Amino acid sequence: LSERLRFERLLSDLSARFVNLPPEGLDREIERALEMVMTFFQVDRCVLVRTLPGKTAFQITHLAASAHAPPIPKGMEIPRSKNPWAYRKLVEKGEVVAFTRMDDVPEAPLASKHFWRQLGIRSTLTIPILLGESVDHMISINAVRSERDWPEEIIPRLQLLGEVLVNALTRRNAEQALRESEERLSLAATSAEAGFWILDPGSGHIWASDRLRVLLGFARDEAFGLEQFMALVLPEERGIVEESIRQCLEGGAMINVEYRIQRPPGETRWIASRGRSYSAAPELPERLMGVSLDITARKEMEERLREQLKEIKRLKGQLEQENLYLRNEIVLQHGHEGIVGRSPALKHVLAQVEQVAGTDATVLLLGETGTGKE
Repeated sequence: LSERLRFERLLSDLSARFVNLPPEGLDREIERALEMVMTFFQVDRCVLVRTLPGKTAFQITHLAASAHAPPIPKGMEIPRSKNPWAYRKLVEKGEVVAFTRMDDVPEAPLASKHFWRQLGIRSTLTIPILLGESVDHMISINAVRSERDWPEEIIPRLQLLGEVLVNALTRRNAEQALRESEERLSLAATSAEAGFWILDPGSGHIWASDRLRVLLGFARDEAFGLEQFMALVLPEERGIVEESIRQCLEGGAMINVEYRIQRPPGETRWIASRGRSYSAAPELPERLMGVSLDITARKEMEERLREQLKEIKRLKGQLEQENLYLRNEIVLQHGHEGIVGRSPALKHVLAQVEQVAGTDATVLLLGETGTGKE
C-alpha cells in the first residue's frame, strides 16, 4: 500500500510538470519523467515509442536507460517485421504486452523472443496509448538485470502517464505546425505586400494586420472600423465597395473589387480587395475575411499602356497616310513611260493629267511646238 501511494504521488507530480510547459523544454521533461519511472520500478530502461507513418515501423522518440542495459540510440527505428506478433497486439488490437519471463508468453514466436533478447529484455511491460481512434504511441519499461513482476493495478496508471506525455507532444507538435503555418503565411503576405483584414458587419469593427494599417495610413493603435475605412474611399467609388460587401453578406458572393483611396496628405492609391464571408461556429456571428493589395503601380502601368496604344494607333494612321503618299509619288514618277522630265512643273502637269485621264472630259493642251504636247 505504501508503494502504491508513493507511485500515485509520483504520477501526480509528473502530470503537474506538464501543465503550461514551454515547448522547448518538453523533450527533456519527458525523458526526466521516464527516468523517474525507471528508478521507481528499479528497472533498466523506460522508453516512449511511436509508430511511423504507414505503420511499417516503430521509432523510439524518448529514452531513459541505466548503464546495465544494452545501449539503444534514441530515434532508433524498429521495422514491424522484427516483431510482428507484438505489433498486432499493441497497434491492431490495443492490448498490453507484459511478461515476467519469456516462458509466460508461449504464443509469442521465436522471432519475437529473439528480438527481445537482442535488446537484453528479461521482463517487459509495454502499454499502448490510445488517443482518438488509433494507437500511435506506446510506453514500455524493461528489466534487464533481473525478472520483474508487473502488478495489474499499475497498468492503468502508467497508461494515464503515457497519455499525459503523448498529449503534451501532440499539443507541442500542433503549436509548432501552427507557428510554421503562420510564419509561411506571414512570409507570403510580406512577399506579396498584402494586408489581411476581418470585418464584423454588426459592429463595423475591422481587425487589420500591421501591413494593412501601413497600406491605409492608420497607426498601429489607431481606432479602425468600417466608417473610418469608407471615409478613405473616393466618393465616386464608395458605392461599388458597399455593394460588394452587401452581396457577400446576403448571397455569399466573393468580394472582388478595385477602388481608389485618398490617404493623408491627399495621396491617391489604388487598392484591390478580395474576401469572403465565414463563421467559425454556428453560434458565432458571420464575419468577412480577406486580403487587400496596393495595385497603384499596376494601374499606372495600365494607364501608360493605354497612352502608348493610342500613340501607336496615331503613328499607324500617320504611317498609312505616308505610305499612300509615297505610293502616289512612285506612280507619278515611274508610271509614265516615255516621259523623261522630273521637274516640279512637269510633275504638276502629270498630276493634272491623272485627274482627268479616267474621265470623258475634253482637255485643251496649250504649248509651243516641241514642248511635248503629243
